[in-house]
Amino acid sequence: MKSCKRLVLSLLLTVCASGLVPAFAAGPVFGSASGEFVVYRDRSWKAPTWIGFLCYDANTWGAFVKTPSTGSDVSVLFRTEEVDGELVLTGQQIISDITERDVSAVNYLMGLLPDLYKWHQEARAGRGAKQAKAASSDAGIGRSVLLPPLVVLERSSESFGGALELVFAAEVPVFSLRSASVPKAGTIFSLEKAGRVTTGDDRDFFGFTPRSACKDATPFTLAETRTARQYSIDGLILNLDDQWTALADNTFMLGNTAVLIADTIDLTAAGVSGDLPSALVRLFSSSGKASWILPEYTAVRGTPERMVIENRVFDVNSQLVNRDIKVCLPSGDGTSCRIISLTVSDAAWAGNESYFNSLF
Repeated sequence: MKSCKRLVLSLLLTVCASGLVPAFAAGPVFGSASGEFVVYRDRSWKAPTWIGFLCYDANTWGAFVKTPSTGSDVSVLFRTEEVDGELVLTGQQIISDITERDVSAVNYLMGLLPDLYKWHQEARAGRGAKQAKAASSDAGIGRSVLLPPLVVLERSSESFGGALELVFAAEVPVFSLRSASVPKAGTIFSLEKAGRVTTGDDRDFFGFTPRSACKDATPFTLAETRTARQYSIDGLILNLDDQWTALADNTFMLGNTAVLIADTIDLTAAGVSGDLPSALVRLFSSSGKASWILPEYTAVRGTPERMVIENRVFDVNSQLVNRDIKVCLPSGDGTSCRIISLTVSDAAWAGNESYFNSLF
């Protein structure tokens, strides 16, 4: 029972990282790995539209254009090769049912994929790039000094109608592109979802549907009288109380409101390499089948020795938003990382933030 329960966090990370062998040479800031995908909200279309890209390997890509209001759902596989730093399409296979009206969507993907690849390479190389003037995010959360600065490219694009400002962030997978904006309309291309598919199963990518509306969570009230209970796990001190139920030596539940896990992960087995803060943010901000990380709310704070990664997560099944906190304490030799993982209802967190922060 004990050994099984201690695998909860490690097993989750191993499954997420399976099959994620680097697809091509990746620098410490901007890189891609096989199995990673990104989905963007594309406001250059008249109707609400989402664009997605999946990196199978250096020469194989999946892509889609989805416009739910019109019923248009176009999915394509591309074969490519790199020539003089640019991505050249060598073949394509449309894997969805399409009509004549969907031809423009296929053409759009054929033009956009090489552009994104080229911009990504230019951002990695620093060609014509500059650091962002202000370290900020869409949610107004300041960018942590633990992460590399945002990188900005100014380019011209026929796909987006002219001048374009591209913002790149090291922790964003595939193309590292966080957003794109035009002078008059503002942001027209923004990261909606990022994640990884497991080897041989790309349904989480091609089966994408826009996020539904959030439901209101059940109110949570702390007990006025609580008996303190302290636990030590792998040198991690947890200051809990009698409201928490121990499911195992490293796993605790607060009713249906929160779950806390303390564990140590092997960074190599978890697919973590390169710039450690960026890699950990990418790892813990990866959406799964039933959990959708909201990228505009990702926040990082702390120090290299004790980094805190905070996300808001939409639970697909319950349609509730949870707060996910990962306290990361890397080993001195960089081979492992002790993790305290707290997932709590966003509604409960909002009224009891100081309580939950006091747990560790």
